[in-house]
Amino acid sequence: MGFHNWTDKCPHCGFEQLEVSSYNNIYIEAACPICGYQLWSDEKKPIQKDIESAKNLLQEMNKEDIEESIEQFREDSIPLIQRPKNKS
Repeated sequence: MGFHNWTDKCPHCGFEQLEVSSYNNIYIEAACPICGYQLWSDEKKPIQKDIESAKNLLQEMNKEDIEESIEQFREDSIPLIQRPKNKS
């Protein structure tokens, strides 16, 4: 029982730091800070265009950029792939 947190690989964009949490072995949450995939009570899958964009971004990003994206996601729950859309 209790809370457990670990990282896994995103099934959509392949990001290696998908954040996964489990509460009392009943409730599981997963969120990808890059493509926006989420698994809560309802699954939210990113569209194919966002998945491809996320894969391309991951190839271009350095470790510091990835860490910054993870921190931003933890603060406001907006995945990296949706950030340019929000700025326009």
